Amino acid sequence: HTGVRHRLAPYAQLDDGLLDLAYTTRPLRSIATAAKVDEMIKGGGKHVHATSLLNVQQASRVRLETDTPARLMVDGDIIG
Repeated sequence: HTGVRHRLAPYAQLDDGLLDLAYTTRPLRSIATAAKVDEMIKGGGKHVHATSLLNVQQASRVRLETDTPARLMVDGDIIG
């Protein structure tokens, strides 16, 4: 959980050894689109099924690569 009513990974378990990821594959270029994602996350986990905007997956390992340097948000902090 992050923030008030934000359940980014509603099915996450602390003891399963997996990282639950929520990510977009394209930039959210408008305030309206970002607000839509925010409302879906606040809507009790509806974003888990809305694969056109946000992907939610589990992984035991994660490797991130970009063609050009990119800023990332990890655990609520912007890094990179």
